Amino acid sequence: MAAPAEQIGRDVILTALDSPDFLAALISATSGAGAGEISGQLRAIDSRRDELAEAWAAGEISRKEWLTARDRLTADAGALTTRLSRSQHSRTLAAFAGMAGTVWQRWATMTTGARRAVIQSVAAGIPVHPAASRHWNPARIGAPIWRA
Repeated sequence: MAAPAEQIGRDVILTALDSPDFLAALISATSGAGAGEISGQLRAIDSRRDELAEAWAAGEISRKEWLTARDRLTADAGALTTRLSRSQHSRTLAAFAGMAGTVWQRWATMTTGARRAVIQSVAAGIPVHPAASRHWNPARIGAPIWRA
């Protein structure tokens, strides 16, 4: 039953991408600071984590201070990782938008990995509801959870 489910998901996503307004909104929603800037900030956080561990090991700060600082650095790294992911989604969508042909023609020329990247850039997920019988029911495929 995977093939019909994948076809429905593909059709819903490509129909949405066929709207220039939708594609522009997605690119805008997923764009952010450049990957290089974010990577630099993540390296700085790793460096600060090392300094923090050394300060704790040397007895310069208490365990409570170490935990508080560590939790803050972990939260900051998580936020930066999310921004980096959005930036990558934006680049994927911009590349897709720049391809020649209709969205359906573009899709036909793409590799499986490129298709997967586009889907991940557009939707956070597509819910599939449990089966009530052994027969195919397209109503089991829910609406995508859009990134924008």
